[in-house]
Amino acid sequence: MASLKSSHQAKLETVQEFKAELQEYGIVPDESALERAEKRVMSCT
Repeated sequence: MASLKSSHQAKLETVQEFKAELQEYGIVPDESALERAEKRVMSCT
């Protein structure tokens, strides 16, 4: 069980670091970001 917790904790830390890096570049994902991206992809095909 301890190994599962540490693996889960490592993944959470990775996600937190990724979000922090995105914000450093001025990228702030919001609830509708995926929807907007999917619309852009569909309009390009």
